[in-house]
Amino acid sequence: MRLMTFFLALFMAFAISRSPGVAAGSMADASSEVHVSVAVLSFNCPKFSGHLLYTLRSGSTSVDYHAVALKSATDDYLLSFSVRPGHYQLLVDSELPDQDNPLYHSASCETQQWFTAIPDHERHLALVLGNAMIPHSDCSIAGSLPASGLGIDLVLPKGHILAETIVGGQLGPTPEEVDYGAEIDGAAYYIEHVPAEDFVLRFGSIEIPMDLTKLTDVSSPYCQGEFIHNITTEEMHRAFVAGFETE
Repeated sequence: MRLMTFFLALFMAFAISRSPGVAAGSMADASSEVHVSVAVLSFNCPKFSGHLLYTLRSGSTSVDYHAVALKSATDDYLLSFSVRPGHYQLLVDSELPDQDNPLYHSASCETQQWFTAIPDHERHLALVLGNAMIPHSDCSIAGSLPASGLGIDLVLPKGHILAETIVGGQLGPTPEEVDYGAEIDGAAYYIEHVPAEDFVLRFGSIEIPMDLTKLTDVSSPYCQGEFIHNITTEEMHRAFVAGFETE
């Protein structure tokens, strides 16, 4: 009896000593998800009441969800969900009331958008129902900023030799600088629909190389993948030296 009690106590002690590790792992899995808030603008769909079908696609995975978006004080609708970090295509299709079919889909009340989610940064998106463009994914570039409100731009420099993405090789130089900009969301930046070119990230007074021709297959018609560059404190110090002025 004493021997059994000893082994039981040993087993319980082992289980208790392991449980913090298991709990920490579960918390890490939960914290790795990114919260996404979507403002769904419905002025093109007067019958829309918040019922919708949304689809999340990432790689070869596609999952459908039925949801009811909540109406806000500004008459748009708010949709919320969580995803793991990655590159997603979000498709939203309204479900409208009808006499013959309680829920039917209208091509004039659907839309879609590509977005990137990175760890520890909530995403805030806005979609207009009825704007049903079908953009190609291409690549995305994203990363964290040292503080909210800082700006950054993805730039294709003047004179850059364009990569030929159909048969390989090169095209002529760009006649002028092309600024792809960036979407700032909190303390992070996001750039979607990026082709495979030799870019720079312009941050303050510095330019950070972002050569996608070395990271992707330029013989493919479309750039594929998401690329993360988190702006470091050291880069911020170099970008905004004492006496730095902008136009």
